[in-house]
Amino acid sequence: MVKRFCAKCGIEEDHNIHIISGLCPKCFIETYGISEKPKDVEIKYCGKCGAIFLNNKWDVYEDNDVKEIISMIILGCLKTSERVKIVGVDADVNLYENTITTVKLIVELDNKFRSVYELPIYIRWIKTTCSLCLKKIGGGYNSVIQLRYINQDISVIEFVEEIVKYFGEYIADIEEVQGGYDIKLIDTHIAKRIAGLAQRRWRNARVIETHGNIKKLRDGTRRSRLYISIRILNFKQGDYIVLDGKPYRVKEVGNKDIVIVDQNDVLHKVEVDKIVLKYTKSRTKHKTL
Repeated sequence: MVKRFCAKCGIEEDHNIHIISGLCPKCFIETYGISEKPKDVEIKYCGKCGAIFLNNKWDVYEDNDVKEIISMIILGCLKTSERVKIVGVDADVNLYENTITTVKLIVELDNKFRSVYELPIYIRWIKTTCSLCLKKIGGGYNSVIQLRYINQDISVIEFVEEIVKYFGEYIADIEEVQGGYDIKLIDTHIAKRIAGLAQRRWRNARVIETHGNIKKLRDGTRRSRLYISIRILNFKQGDYIVLDGKPYRVKEVGNKDIVIVDQNDVLHKVEVDKIVLKYTKSRTKHKTL
């Protein structure tokens, strides 16, 4: 029987090496496998409590679990084709030591054959301070986003989930309140960025910044807490609103304007920008004028 060999490197097939689509496992992976592999992997850790930042949140792990956590972080940085599936990761990494390590990937090829592929990756440890330790150092949060809506819909829920995903390390607490959320942050710059994202997401969002809880520190300086009120005026047909002290019922909602009906059944078309400035009171659904 004529032995098959790899068309790329020339190695012959044996009981340990399978030829798949004319290639040995190593050449198959290099040709069809890992479409995106980073030169280095960054791992954030807290220099005070040892917490590791994973899945957009800080957690302290047992020493026995750290290796698995690092493997998960490495796995999240790799992308493969449909013909290659990573089923296991083995990385021998020393804690807090920046070094090049050989990561062993256990891969499944074409859902048939398994092989081990070695990939050198530079592990870079980023020393920082987690949100909990920052909170302890700074005495708590320094800004609050008061996110409120007229009608709760999927876009509001998705926005809050995105905030947690991208800014989780800066969030001290999220409290669900009537008609919205109070999001407490440890960084005022992040709070303002979130407010800007809300204004881009909803044109009819009203944003107001105020300062409160002014405290005098020992060095004589004063510190205040930033409050950002974000009111999402996502009206729906049938909502009852008050503009300039007069009640109206929402008849139609467009991208740039809203059609409202007064007590005399007279229609008025108002631009969204003007609604944002004039709106003073939350709606009561389907109230008869």
